[in-house]
Order: sequence, then structure tokens, then C-alpha cells
Amino acid sequence: MLYSIKTHGIGVMGTVINTFYKFLIKKLNIFNEFLFDEFIHNPLMQEQRFFRKNKEKCGHKYPYERAENLSKTIKRLGTNKQGVSYLDKFRQLITHIGNALGYVRMIRTAALKDNSNLVKYIPTLLEDTRFEMQADDLDIKEETYEAMKMLDLCVRNIFKQADDAGDYLRLIVRNFDGMFDGEETKHLRLFYMMIPPLSLNYIEHL
Repeated sequence: MLYSIKTHGIGVMGTVINTFYKFLIKKLNIFNEFLFDEFIHNPLMQEQRFFRKNKEKCGHKYPYERAENLSKTIKRLGTNKQGVSYLDKFRQLITHIGNALGYVRMIRTAALKDNSNLVKYIPTLLEDTRFEMQADDLDIKEETYEAMKMLDLCVRNIFKQADDAGDYLRLIVRNFDGMFDGEETKHLRLFYMMIPPLSLNYIEHL
């Protein structure tokens, strides 16, 4: 990834993040549809009510037997045309989202590494110095003046790249901020109840 950024330049980053964002929207739409389905939503609601009512007795731990039963309930919904159960499909969906987020983190790390390799050759005093202003004071004109303006721009861009790379994940999180607050998305708050059957499904898959 680092060598790709070195070869193609930092300009590829915007394209990569836009592609990732579209991919994430598509996957989250499927995620939303799955949890909205009444055959998934209703069992999860029952498990939520059970756990809230009995969490003191259970020592604040969700019982393994309940997770196993919930897993079997979802499996009884059948399979798709490829013979894959809906629980398997949901596990794959979560894996795709996780891998995509991991990829963005990898890109961010590569961008920061590439940036640090450039910044180490630039004295820190240039961060606050503007050659364009010096040119005005010294009455420098034409090509030399344009070259000084270009140097200022390059230095500012290098320091800005470090901030931009650090912001990718924060920007993504900010775009989805408040997603669970609306009444129309309250079913998404049941996702945590899917973690136990998903964990069992992943173990079976392994």
C-alpha cells in the first residue's frame, strides 16, 4: 500500500475513500434489512426482554443455551439459492464491513508513513514561513515569485496530508453519527443480541 501511494501519489486516497464509502452504504443497507426482517427482529426482541428481566440471575452474562437456541431458530429460516443460511450470510456481511474498515486503517497508516518520509526532510520552521511574503518584501517578480508560491503550496500540502490521513475514519463515523437515534432505525439497536449466535456461527465456520 505504501509503495502504491509512492507510485501514484496521494491523489488516489480520495478515490479509495469514496469507493469504500459507497461499499459501506451498500453493506449497511443489507445490514438494516436483515435486522428489520420480522423473522429476525421478533426473536431478538424476545431475547432482549428475557435478558433485561433475568440479567441479575444470569450474573449479567448471556446464557450459552439461549445463544444456541437463537442460532437454531435463525437457521430454521432456511437457506438462500446457494445453500447458505441467513446466519452465515450475516456473518459474511459483518466480516466484509470489518475487512473494509481494516483496509481504510491500512491506507491511513500507509499515508501517514509516506507523509512522515517527506516531512522529515522539511525543517519545522518552514511550517510557519511563507516565501511568498518574503518575495513581496524583497520585490521579487515573475518566474522566481511563482516558484516561491509553488514551494509554499507544496510545503502546506505535505503538512496538511498528515491531518487528512488522520481524519478518514473520523469523517466516516461523523457521517453515520445519530444513525440509531431515529424511531425508524430503532431495530438496529438490537444488533448486540446477534453477537452470541454470530460468535457460535463463526466458531462452527472455523
